[in-house]
Amino acid sequence: MQKLISSEIVVAYFHCPRKAFLLMSGEQGTEVEYVNILSQQRDLQKARYINNIKPTEADITISKSNDLRKGGNILENVKLKSEHFEARCDILTQDSRGTSSKKTNYEPTIFIGTHNIGKEHKIELSFVGYVLGKIEGQVPQKGIIINVSGKKHGVNLKPLLKSLPKIVSPLQEWLSFPASYLPPIILNKHCFYCPFQKSCKAQAEEADNLSQLSGMNVKTIRRYEKKGVFTIKQLSYLFKPRRLKKQARNHQKTHKPELRALAIRTGKIYIQELPNFSRQNIELFIDIEGVPDQSLYYLFGLLVRDEGKSIYYPFWADVNSDESCAWKKFVSEIEKYPNAPIFHYGNYDSKAIATLSKRYEDINNIKERFVNINSQIYGKVYFPVNSNGLKEIGGFIGANWSLSNSTGIQSLVWRYMWEISQDIQYKNNLLTYNKDDCLALMLLTDYLSKIKDTSESWADVDFVSKPKRNATGSGKQIHDHFETILQFAHNNYDEKKIKFRRESDQEEKEDKPKISRKLGYQGQRRVRPKATKTIRISSIGQFCPKDGSQLQTRRKTAKDLISKRLVIDLVWTATIFDTYNSNAKGCDNL
Repeated sequence: MQKLISSEIVVAYFHCPRKAFLLMSGEQGTEVEYVNILSQQRDLQKARYINNIKPTEADITISKSNDLRKGGNILENVKLKSEHFEARCDILTQDSRGTSSKKTNYEPTIFIGTHNIGKEHKIELSFVGYVLGKIEGQVPQKGIIINVSGKKHGVNLKPLLKSLPKIVSPLQEWLSFPASYLPPIILNKHCFYCPFQKSCKAQAEEADNLSQLSGMNVKTIRRYEKKGVFTIKQLSYLFKPRRLKKQARNHQKTHKPELRALAIRTGKIYIQELPNFSRQNIELFIDIEGVPDQSLYYLFGLLVRDEGKSIYYPFWADVNSDESCAWKKFVSEIEKYPNAPIFHYGNYDSKAIATLSKRYEDINNIKERFVNINSQIYGKVYFPVNSNGLKEIGGFIGANWSLSNSTGIQSLVWRYMWEISQDIQYKNNLLTYNKDDCLALMLLTDYLSKIKDTSESWADVDFVSKPKRNATGSGKQIHDHFETILQFAHNNYDEKKIKFRRESDQEEKEDKPKISRKLGYQGQRRVRPKATKTIRISSIGQFCPKDGSQLQTRRKTAKDLISKRLVIDLVWTATIFDTYNSNAKGCDNL
């Protein structure tokens, strides 16, 4: 069977080259329930839209330009084939602008199962235009994307088609590659939607793959691979604590993958900077659930702890229109505790609060009380886990989730199933999931406070700038003695502590003549020795040295009668004299 490059494979390559190769090789993987729901929503919207139009033809395959000329104005479910490319287009609409009888131009239209248009949807549409251009001989200028609510979005295909060869070219090369070749595993955010998630994750754990650490993108991994670092264990040995400069003491903390790898290898918690937040007798812990694709929020969880006792308050919206009512009840309950800090985790809750505050009513009176616990961890506290997600850190410190599949993606599935079936079980799942998140947040907050107060005596906690010395009582005593010896070993130790300047010292310093120093070192300076002897010869150049006869020469001036020569005599020291005698005896023996 001939391999083809389809729209699904092109979009898969945008997310992960390994996924694209597995699909091209015929692998199936495990279906993801949320992805199936998006496909269902897409098909429902497509069916509703097509019922309102009258397609000329449906379910056809076009591989030549003549096939398009025979087609009508609106084509449905079109399969475009050219060479080894295959693209599925939901609707092809004939463009009436500037068309001629010889050439028929069509604009592609695709449907998506989400409200927001992502880059992967534009890439899918551009690939349809790319294959259509190969058939027509002319690439379409634009295309249309229809979202799940039926809204049309026009897309300019020209800039997208310029970047498409970066995806298509490697896929064409793979057509001739052996089946044993596989791109490397690089875990990313798309893995939650990938049918090969479980197999790739298992292989990554077995190989101690770097991409298991959050924030490790392809560029960062390639940079480490050039240094010969391919595993998390190898990465852990790259960390070197550095002392910050004085002017950089208050700089913003950055995340260090090497330090996270070190924490995983040693199983310790490393402190770059201690958490800094205040605690009160009454504290609030919140967690908000919503549908990010629609910017809608249906559940506001509030956990109130008063003098050690905690009570959970859920504010639920049955349908999207109940959002305002649930939000107002949530804010009203928070205002009952005017001085209590409000703890949350991550940016999702912060963005949700900002959005809802603009959408309904401003809550400036309580905004200052919000404390993001994630900001107390990022770049400051390194737990021995792969990411700073609440689920991973919570699992390390002992938090529990009642449902085994408690994830953000699964919560979207439960909400969708509740909306179409109104089954109380899905609502209970969401309430339980939200409550467990609030309890995990409260446990993590207490854990960070414990680190702040008892980090010095905690064996599993270490400091980055000044690691602890793990020693017995006698060993600690020896270390202290050595530190004292090193301090007093300096001969000017007392002067370094404090020194008084006397007036006599200042006067001596002023009276002391200044000695001009020569610039440069001795190798850069040319030393000119001074003459120590002057020899005068009166008859130089007047008489012949052999027979004494007078020479016939031109008349000389006083300047011509003076000659300067620099002669350096060898000084016979005892060492040179002994060396000369030994060499002379050696020559006589030859």
